[in-house]
Amino acid sequence: MSPRSASIEIQRFVARLGNFCCLGFAFFLSLATRESNASEQPNIILINLDDADRGMLEKAVLAKHFPNIHSIAKKGLTFSNFHVTSPLCGPSRACLLRGQYAHVLNHRTNNAAAHEFTPGFDGDYLSFREQGHADNDFGKWMQAAGYHTAFVGKYINGPFTSKARIHEGWNDFYHSRHGVYFRTPRFTNRYDVLGRHETLHAGQYRTDVEGLDLGRIIRQASRQRPLFVYFAPYGPHSATDESGGMVDAKFKGLWPHLRVPQNTSYNELQNEDKPSIYSQLPRMNQRIRDKVEDLYRQRMLATKSVDIAVGRILRALEQTNRVDNTYIMVTSDNGFLLGHHRLLAKGVSLTQATNVPLIVCGPGVPQNRLARHLTAHIDIAPTLLDLAGAPTQPFFDGKSFKPLLQDPTSVPPRQWRDSFLVENWQNKFFTHHRLAATFVQLRMFDSAYTEWADGSSEYYTLDNDPLELENIASTLPEVQKRIFRARIADHRRAMESPLATIETPSEDFGTISGPAFFLRGVAEDSSGIRRVDLVIREASTNRFWNGNTWQASRTTIQAHLKNPEGILCEWTYRFDPTGKSRAIDSYVVTARAFSQNGKSSDKVGVRRFRFDSFSPSTEIDFAQVTASRRLAIEGTAHDNQRVKRVSLEIRNQQGQFFDRKNWRNDPTSFFMPVDNQGNWSWRSPPFSRGRYRVKVVAQDVAKNVDLHPPVRTLVIE
Repeated sequence: MSPRSASIEIQRFVARLGNFCCLGFAFFLSLATRESNASEQPNIILINLDDADRGMLEKAVLAKHFPNIHSIAKKGLTFSNFHVTSPLCGPSRACLLRGQYAHVLNHRTNNAAAHEFTPGFDGDYLSFREQGHADNDFGKWMQAAGYHTAFVGKYINGPFTSKARIHEGWNDFYHSRHGVYFRTPRFTNRYDVLGRHETLHAGQYRTDVEGLDLGRIIRQASRQRPLFVYFAPYGPHSATDESGGMVDAKFKGLWPHLRVPQNTSYNELQNEDKPSIYSQLPRMNQRIRDKVEDLYRQRMLATKSVDIAVGRILRALEQTNRVDNTYIMVTSDNGFLLGHHRLLAKGVSLTQATNVPLIVCGPGVPQNRLARHLTAHIDIAPTLLDLAGAPTQPFFDGKSFKPLLQDPTSVPPRQWRDSFLVENWQNKFFTHHRLAATFVQLRMFDSAYTEWADGSSEYYTLDNDPLELENIASTLPEVQKRIFRARIADHRRAMESPLATIETPSEDFGTISGPAFFLRGVAEDSSGIRRVDLVIREASTNRFWNGNTWQASRTTIQAHLKNPEGILCEWTYRFDPTGKSRAIDSYVVTARAFSQNGKSSDKVGVRRFRFDSFSPSTEIDFAQVTASRRLAIEGTAHDNQRVKRVSLEIRNQQGQFFDRKNWRNDPTSFFMPVDNQGNWSWRSPPFSRGRYRVKVVAQDVAKNVDLHPPVRTLVIE
């Protein structure tokens, strides 16, 4: 190598060394800057209970029963006018995770496959994943802002599949699945970065294990990054499986004398002014009131376990010196009515279902203060990003309440927000009553206006009537109703096309009873519904129903609208295709909605069903009293298709009814299966002396019932 070449190589080496040093300096400067930013960003703990109404976490209740959550309330700010925008678990959690309304997310149900509840609507955990929302929620955004993110608990209601995976955006992901407190199945990345299924042991209580997990995650998380934890305990939701119940074994004997807090809305005396969803309900009898009392105590005990888990979080924050730079938020996915307005329910329009706790403490938050500003679940995601110093998402429907955390007096409560929407689509069932709970509500600072899909309306002025005892919607001038409707429409995002669902028939290839029945569904569009067209085809002949008879050419018929021009509108059509001339045939019905802005459904609702106009008959072939004072009854049931079951009503001479185990004062019956040959039988336990009346009613698979059920009277001497 020549001296000149050697000189050039030396120069190049020095230049590369200089570049390397510059890059190295830049790298270490970047690390230093990141560590500096991390020290400035606060830690955030979000705790979202399940079915906890605001009354459960009022300060007097906290002081007496839940010391750890009470310590947060004493050091922080309580929002008294905080609401969910969908008062049902699944949709509410979707709104929380994304900061959007449920109609924007197309998330309207807990489980779209549960047709008896959904009025034909879609939208649940599976669709949330399919739309990409599960990989683009506040976990992803907080991680992008530099946070170590941890999720523990219930994410969104199922259905779940075997294709579980770790959602993007979560460093720690501990997903407890299904509605059980014991033997809980989970999917976590604790031992495997790709995630692994596990099931808690028989004696392990779900919330207790989650609390231990949270304490360990907080202690092990690096101090070089701020920490964001989302804890979603299952308490105080009821267990969907009776094995083990909903209370940790160590608390089973605690608080034996708890009673439901009652006011004049409890078992409401007069509710004729309310929509039919409420006015159809009878006052609760003693048996139901006892059930309510028992459930209240179990809910409180389940929340006791949540409070202990919160205590573990607080201790872990202290042990890692994070307390002074940590915001803690405590809220719930929806409220719950415990006998109030004669209901045991959520997913309804009344304030106790929408008004949930929000307690916040942290750096600069005034201590032991109350804020009455109108705030919502969809505000939490924007607030998290605001606290983290991260950019907002352009699609948010909510707004950050960070300014109120520094000084709640900076904005007068009435000036903070005009209104927002509360939406619900899923039906309820309570005491054998079907409650069609599809509505949209304009929630204002101290009033609420609700429009139901069946055309009913509600209006309460909460400053004068905080318990919502008197519905004064009938006193509203029509012009005021139109103003409310316009404000509701302003909050709605425009839909690509109107929806038309089919609720009845509830599922494909089901058998419907006759001689006539109502096709039923719901139409939805942000501009309002103008009409719903139906096409009904007879499968055996490929003919079409024109409203009076069958014809060869395809034709449409219009459904009856119960809430014309409404954003949510129930439609019905009385279908009487055969009279009594034909027993069973198969049909296909499609429904298409037309909106006020001239659009029609891109995707029509479709149902295939069978129609059965025949009623089954029942015979009692054998009925006698045995030597051991038992009633022995046998019989047969007949129909043009298989009889599903028979209902037995056993009544004694005191007017009481037997429920298979005990005698009750209110009318009741119980079912007995019918075998493939149509035979059924029943033997009673030993009865006391007296006269007994037995009535047997057959029911076929279409739920037609015997119109002339047989009756026998037996006497035990």
